[in-house]
Amino acid sequence: MVAELQLTPLVELANLVPRYEPLPPYPAVTRDLNLVVAEAVRWADLAETVAAGAGDYFEALDYRDTYRDPQRLGAGKKSLLMTLTLRWKQGTLTNQEADRIRDQIVAACGAKLGAELRA
Repeated sequence: MVAELQLTPLVELANLVPRYEPLPPYPAVTRDLNLVVAEAVRWADLAETVAAGAGDYFEALDYRDTYRDPQRLGAGKKSLLMTLTLRWKQGTLTNQEADRIRDQIVAACGAKLGAELRA
């Protein structure tokens, strides 16, 4: 035997407080983004830029796929497909508002990482 652990003192000292988070009252809006970036761009950097670009509306970002085709995208380029989930805490986002936020995100990714929206 290497070590013995007494759990009873830990359990007695534990302050177990149930955490409650209410369900959001307003629905989420999703947008698929397909951005063409240089091969050297890391997913973590892109995800961070997307979250910052969405601001308070950001809820989640899910990676979907990476596509490489030098003839279609250009040499040293890749396309990253992702699903962006947006939610506003004050009300329901309209399609126009969600599209405006998406455009802000694409602009931020373009400025910081040289990303372009794939047609």
